[in-house]
Amino acid sequence: EQEKMMITKKLLCHPISNPLTGNIICCRQKKGKLVLHEIELGTGIEVACVELLEEKLCQKVTSVYGHSPIRVNRVFRLATGLHRVGQTRVRLCGLVEFEVWTSSGSTQLQISLVV
Repeated sequence: EQEKMMITKKLLCHPISNPLTGNIICCRQKKGKLVLHEIELGTGIEVACVELLEEKLCQKVTSVYGHSPIRVNRVFRLATGLHRVGQTRVRLCGLVEFEVWTSSGSTQLQISLVV
C-alpha cells in the first residue's frame, strides 16, 4: 500500500480550474489507469474523464512523434486555455512524459499533449 502511494504521488500534478465553469480538473489513478477528470466543484460529481493512454491520444502521439506510447511515466503539469471557433471552448493541455517504443527498444519522451 505504501509503495502504491509513492507511485501515485510521482505521477500526479496539481489540479487546475476550468476557466468557463470553475470546475476542478485533476489527474489521478482510476481502476489502475491514469486519467484526467473534470469534477463539478459544488457537488463533487465527475462531468468528464479521459484516460491518458486511450486509443485516440495514443494515435495522436504516434502520428506526431512517430513512436507508440506504452506507458505514462509522469504528468508534470496541466494547463487550460480558451479556444474560440464559433463558440468558446476550453482546451486542456498536459506536459506528459511517456515511455515509447523506438527501433532500439524503449525510451522516454516528454511532450505537450492537447486533450
